[in-house]
Amino acid sequence: MTPGQSLPLWPIAAGVLLAGLLLVLAARRVRKARGLASGRTLALDDVTLYSARYRLTGRPDRIVRVGKKVIPEEWKSARRLWPGHIAQMGVYFLLSARRKHAC
Repeated sequence: MTPGQSLPLWPIAAGVLLAGLLLVLAARRVRKARGLASGRTLALDDVTLYSARYRLTGRPDRIVRVGKKVIPEEWKSARRLWPGHIAQMGVYFLLSARRKHAC
């Protein structure tokens, strides 16, 4: 290479593209392994669900639409599923079933 010449950018661009593709594939594998839905995200920890009738409030980590179904997700770091986790998800399903998601 002589002074004043620049390196071709296509090897760098191809490397970045390949790295991005590998990250997307790895993320999909992790989501599938953890049982997380792959639908369209309607809300990401920014919607508080409320029912005056049941006097319940909840804020799921993510609300996702898969087809015609609306599914709340709650992410836990615990290695075990505790009864409180199950009750919390039950409340989220109850609250999200009563709410219309316009997103």
